[in-house]
Amino acid sequence: MKKGENDAPKGLKNALKNTNRLQDVLFEKVRAGMTGAEVYDQTMTKMKKENIEAMIYSHPIGTHGHGLGASIDFRKTIGGAEERFRLGSYTSIELNTSTIVPEWNNQKVTIMAEDDAFMTEKGFEFIRPRQTEFYLIR
Repeated sequence: MKKGENDAPKGLKNALKNTNRLQDVLFEKVRAGMTGAEVYDQTMTKMKKENIEAMIYSHPIGTHGHGLGASIDFRKTIGGAEERFRLGSYTSIELNTSTIVPEWNNQKVTIMAEDDAFMTEKGFEFIRPRQTEFYLIR
């Protein structure tokens, strides 16, 4: 932090809130049986209505790397059948939002997040708590 600052600027906090909002919307939309493209389209439609610039590139996780299972990604499946989310599957919720920070001369700041989740009957649940505030270094 800069000398004299006691907290992160309001605009930067808003940027993190936007990324958390993207996570929330994705979790509201996703359910077992859906394809990643369905989740992506519904989530991005909601984000556009809320005027939040967002990008999603979530992927399955496991002992086989990134490729086995459903993905929620701006690089949608090209041709062929797409995997569907299954109960008990694990996914890396990897995404970001970009937000103008007035306190930084209207610089656009991208806040990225990658947190793992698993699929339940109610949708995704985080394996560990996600970041909702900044770790401040003074």
